[in-house]
Amino acid sequence: MKNVILQLLAVAAPFLLFAQPQKSLNAFSKISLAEKPFTVTGTFVGYNPSVDSFQFCKVVYNHLYKDDQQNHVGEVDKNGKFSITFPLNRPQEIMFLFGEELVMFYAVPGSSLDIQLDLAGFKTLAKLPYVEQLKQREPMAFAGQYAQLNKDYNAFRPILNSILSYKVHYDLIDSLDQMAYKQYRLDVMDRMLQALASFNGKNNTSSEFRQLMTQYIRYYAAEDLLRYRWMHGMVKTRRPVEKLTPEYLSFLETMPVDNEEAVITETYSNFLREYASLYKAQMLTAMTTVDNHYFIVYLRQYDTPVSTEEQQAAEMPPANRNAAQQQLVDSFNKRHSAARSELIGRLNFKHSMDSLALFVRRGVSKDLLSARITASYLNSYRTPLTENEMNKISGELTNADVQAQIARDNQRLRDVLAGKMSNATHVRTALQVSSDKFFDELMKPYKGKVVYIDFWAPWCGPCMGEMPDSKELQKELAGKDVVFLYIGISCTKQSWENTIKDKGIEGEHYFANDRDGKLLSEKFNISGIPHYVLVDKTGKVADDRAMRPSDKTKLLRKINGLLK
Repeated sequence: MKNVILQLLAVAAPFLLFAQPQKSLNAFSKISLAEKPFTVTGTFVGYNPSVDSFQFCKVVYNHLYKDDQQNHVGEVDKNGKFSITFPLNRPQEIMFLFGEELVMFYAVPGSSLDIQLDLAGFKTLAKLPYVEQLKQREPMAFAGQYAQLNKDYNAFRPILNSILSYKVHYDLIDSLDQMAYKQYRLDVMDRMLQALASFNGKNNTSSEFRQLMTQYIRYYAAEDLLRYRWMHGMVKTRRPVEKLTPEYLSFLETMPVDNEEAVITETYSNFLREYASLYKAQMLTAMTTVDNHYFIVYLRQYDTPVSTEEQQAAEMPPANRNAAQQQLVDSFNKRHSAARSELIGRLNFKHSMDSLALFVRRGVSKDLLSARITASYLNSYRTPLTENEMNKISGELTNADVQAQIARDNQRLRDVLAGKMSNATHVRTALQVSSDKFFDELMKPYKGKVVYIDFWAPWCGPCMGEMPDSKELQKELAGKDVVFLYIGISCTKQSWENTIKDKGIEGEHYFANDRDGKLLSEKFNISGIPHYVLVDKTGKVADDRAMRPSDKTKLLRKINGLLK
C-alpha cells in the first residue's frame, strides 16, 4: 500500500505544482457561491401568437458543480412578454431558447435583467449561412443593473467567433501533434485577448466585463488544450486517449487549476471537468466488488443479521462449496445486493475523494470538484452520507457556501427517502392544506396501490416521446394495484387539458400550478422534465428518480417488487 501511495504522489507532483492559487482581482467584489434567485423578463417585439410557432421560452445552464443542465421554462403571453426566475450559485453565461433560436446572456445571482428581442431581426439573421450568423450580434436590447455588461457581451461574442472557426479548429485538434496544437491554440488565445483589449479601448467597458471576458478567453483555451488528450485523432482513427507530456501541460502555470476569479465563467467549469478527467486517468481502477468477509463486517455494523452458516459459506472459496452452501450464498447475495451496491458506492466515493486530495490543493477548485463527486455519488447511489463523512468533507472545504449546499443536498436526500417534506417549505397549495400535508393529501386516494408519477408538460419533447411507452406499460399492468399519475408542471392549464384530450393520455391527472410546482420540485429536487417517481402502497416514496417508461423491463421489475 505504501508503494501505491508513493506512486500516486509521484504522478500527482506536477499537478500539485500547476494548481497554485491565483490572487483574485475581485472586479465582481468577493464572489459568493450562495444560491440566490435571478429573474429574466422581456418582450418578443413583433410577436404574433397566430404566426409565431412558439408559446414558451426556456433558460438552460450548467449547474456550478452538478453534472446536469438546469432547465426553466416561461410562458409567452399574447403580447410577447415573459418572465422566468431561477436559482444561481454564481455569475454565469445562460442559454436562452425560443422557437428554433438559441441566444446567450449573462446572469448575476440576486439581480434581474430585461431583454427586448426583435423577432424581425432574428428572422433576417436566420436567412444568412450559419457561419455568417455567428459573426453577427443578436438583435437584442437590455435593461437592468448589468445591461451594459450584456450589451458588450452580445457585441463582443461575434468578434470571438470570427477569430476561431469551429470547423478549422476541430480539424486541427484532430491532426496536429501535441506541441503544434498547443502553439496554435495559444496563438488563438493571444489574438482573442488582443481583440478584447481593442474592444475595451473603443467601448469603455466595465471592469466586470473585462474580468469576465479575460477569464473566458483564457479558460476557453485551457479547456481545449485538455480536450486534446481524447479528441486528437478521433475523426480519422479511433486512437487511445493520448498521454499529455509535462512540456505540453506547462500552460497550467499561467492558467492555474485554482482560480477563484475565474468561477464567473462557464469555460472555467468546463476546464475543471476536463482536469478531473485528466487526473482520474492516473487513479487506481474503481472497485466493482468487495470481499465477502469485509461485506459481512459492514452488514453487522448496521445491525443486519448474518447467520453463522451464511458467513461460513460466503467466506469459503467457491470451488469448495457444496450445492447446499452455494444455494445459501446465492440467496445471501440476492437478499443483500442493494447493501453490497451501497458499500461499493461508499468505497468508490472515498477512493475518489482521497485521490482528489492527492491531485488538487485546497481552494475553490478542490471545493467544486469535491462537490461534483459528492453530487454524483448522491444521485447515483441514493444513499445519504453519514455524519462522519459529512464532517470529513467539511473539514476539507474552504468555501462555506459550498459546504452548506452539500449539506442541503444530503439532507434533501434523507428527507426524500424518509418520505418527509423539506422543513423550509411552507407554501400553501391548491389542495388548501399545509405544505407538510400536501403530498400525503395528493397520495390519499391511492393508498394500498403503487403509484408511478410522471412529471411532464406539453412543450417537453422527451416527455411526449415517453407517452406511447407509458401507455404500453399501463396495458401490461392492467388489473394490478398500480396507478399512473400524470402531473402537469411548468405549463398552462389550457395547454395541459388540450394535450390530454388530443393525445388520449389515460390515467390519473393533476395540474400543478406555480405553488404546487415549486413544492413538488423542492420535494423531489426536480431540475428538468420528464421526471419520474415511484410511491409504494403505504404512500412512502420508494424511488424519487425512477426509470422512464421506455426502460420497461427494469421498471416492471421494480414495480412488481413493490406490489409483493
